Amino acid sequence: MQPQTLCPVHSKWLMLHPEEAISYIDKLHRAGQKLRQERAHREAIPYLHCAYEVSSLLLERQIEQYPQIVLQFTGTALSLAEALNKGGMNIRPSELMIEAYSKLEECSADMEITPFVPQYVEQCLNALQNGAEYFKHTLHPTSSSVNTRIHVH
Repeated sequence: MQPQTLCPVHSKWLMLHPEEAISYIDKLHRAGQKLRQERAHREAIPYLHCAYEVSSLLLERQIEQYPQIVLQFTGTALSLAEALNKGGMNIRPSELMIEAYSKLEECSADMEITPFVPQYVEQCLNALQNGAEYFKHTLHPTSSSVNTRIHVH
């Protein structure tokens, strides 16, 4: 998607302090959402991208201990895609949705199965897939260069 915005030291600190990282994601997401509500989509992108990046890190390394990160990851991905779409950026939001879907599918594959886990993970995967389809048709209705057909295993 975009280059990494977190330095390695900050990334490591966030992984060692997941509760603070979760609060940081919420803070960044709220700041980005506030800017989006003010129609300042381009200004919202750095906040939302950082929230997406932090939630992605936690998803990779802390999903078992903090399953709520699945919801945060999905929400930040959808918010970032919408900001990219409305901010007129050169990055295709549908590609972000496909990237997020693949990451969630990969990271959730090893989650401990409980009656609740498959339901909310499946709902988040569906939201990302629907987002990929939506943004594909919103920006590039005739483009076939991005395949948004995602097959759930």
